Amino acid sequence: MLKTSGFGWDDEPKMVLVDREDVLQAYIKKEPDAMNMRDKSFPYYEDWLVLFGKDRATRELVEGVMDIIW
Repeated sequence: MLKTSGFGWDDEPKMVLVDREDVLQAYIKKEPDAMNMRDKSFPYYEDWLVLFGKDRATRELVEGVMDIIW
C-alpha cells in the first residue's frame, strides 16, 4: 500500500495517509481487506519491521493439517 502512488505515511500518529478517496477505493477493489485500514493507527509499525523485516508469505512450504500430524 505504501509503495502505491497516492498513499503516504504519517509518523506522528503512525497512520497510512491517502491523497484522494478515489485512490483508496481503487486500491480496495484490488485488496478488499484494506477497507479496515483507513484512519487506523499502527503504533507498533517499527517493531513489526524489526520482527518481520522483508519476510512475506509466498505459499511455498505450506503444510496442511495432515502434514503436521504425520
